[in-house]
Amino acid sequence: MPPLHDIDTIVFDILGTLVDDTGALRTALAGVASDAGQTDDLAALWDRHVSTEQRRVNAGERAYAPGAVIDREAAQAVADAAGLTDPA
Repeated sequence: MPPLHDIDTIVFDILGTLVDDTGALRTALAGVASDAGQTDDLAALWDRHVSTEQRRVNAGERAYAPGAVIDREAAQAVADAAGLTDPA
């Protein structure tokens, strides 16, 4: 192991490890869903969209898009599926 003074960067994933992003998403969706089943369906839709688009970027099938862009697309897909029309 190198001495600590030789380490200048540490990188790790925090989503799902330190931040419960799925739980926060489900809590937010519960506020617009008609029932727990719809909350689960909308959360699954969000996760599917993000996973699919990240795979497409990695495979070179889609130009790079930052996570915020893919999340915005997922939010729009969820809003459409929930029948939400208010931009807020």
